[in-house]
Amino acid sequence: MPESLEPDNNNFNVMLLLTLGGSLEAWHNAGHAARELRYYGLIAQKVKQVSVLTYGFKDYQYKETWSPMRILHRLGCIQHYYKYAVVAPFYYWRAFRQANIVKSNQSIGSLVALVGKMIRPSLKMVVRCGWVRTKETIISEQKKSGLSLKVSLFAEWLAFNTANAVITVTESDAQYIVDHYHVNRSKITVVPNAVDEDILFYRIEPTDLSSKIRILLVGRLVEMKNFDRVIDAAAAIDRDIEISIAGEGPLRNQLNDLAQQKGVSVTFLGSVENDEMVHVYHRHDLLLLTEAWGSGMPKVLLEAMSAGIPILASRTRSAQQIMRNEENGFCCNAELDDQIRALNHILSQPVALIERIREQARRDVEQKYSMKSCVEQELALYRRLLVR
Repeated sequence: MPESLEPDNNNFNVMLLLTLGGSLEAWHNAGHAARELRYYGLIAQKVKQVSVLTYGFKDYQYKETWSPMRILHRLGCIQHYYKYAVVAPFYYWRAFRQANIVKSNQSIGSLVALVGKMIRPSLKMVVRCGWVRTKETIISEQKKSGLSLKVSLFAEWLAFNTANAVITVTESDAQYIVDHYHVNRSKITVVPNAVDEDILFYRIEPTDLSSKIRILLVGRLVEMKNFDRVIDAAAAIDRDIEISIAGEGPLRNQLNDLAQQKGVSVTFLGSVENDEMVHVYHRHDLLLLTEAWGSGMPKVLLEAMSAGIPILASRTRSAQQIMRNEENGFCCNAELDDQIRALNHILSQPVALIERIREQARRDVEQKYSMKSCVEQELALYRRLLVR
């Protein structure tokens, strides 16, 4: 630790490691870059230097966009992500020598940090989990089994137990890591996902559920999101319903075919820039996130709450950290029958109840999930690590 560093200042360097294989180009293409740029831009204002290590060969093109942050784009000719993760600390050895904190954006991106810490033990390693790779997720989404599953679980255990600190976004994810990877709870800090409530401003106009209902779905077009069940539910309800889906994924054609078969109007919006999402939220009457499972803290729920669109969410472990039924949103089970029941219930509610729920959701965002507040919590963790 530099002699000038005191417990109450931020005179240190932070290195952010993108998820294995991740790049700024992918963030920009998916519409996520603006949100991440604001968050790490706030950190960059508070510390001496923020560096971002990516797997994108062309990420140098964002040098000006991400200034004053330093972009450490992919070098050399190594194509395999794991192999590059091992050599990256040597390619950027000077940057690693200058860093005090190295933070992986997800546990799967922590290999670079592990190598960096091996060759420079004084480096403080922080593993952040926007969502915890549970065993269920590794099996269901990543299709791991047998030896591959065991290797993935060992990699998670190694990252969490080697790290100086772990950041999760919910208490339930923290407890999962304690129970399944045997990490001391004192090592884990809960910093929730953040929303820039100024960008995601509140829609003043009341929600009208008396005529055509415009339902919004946001996320990757994959099986666990249950978008097909939303289409089935819309077809089963005797109301004029239009569905919009913001996101991309492998099930687009399948969902389009299902919508045509069921006679449901579905518009695919594709990837939408984060800064434009507030206008998408404002054009719709309900957001549905009735996914089959989930961990972490869904940013789409926080964004919708901030923007003032009523929400129906399934009772996953992740959503229940945020949602309180008929207080700041509506909850249901992921099964089709319960989605139909919940939608009919919502559509029968008086305007006054919907407005009270929208207003409470916005208050929750302002009180618990402000971006500036979350940045301060993260910086406080770094200061604690550097004075130990």
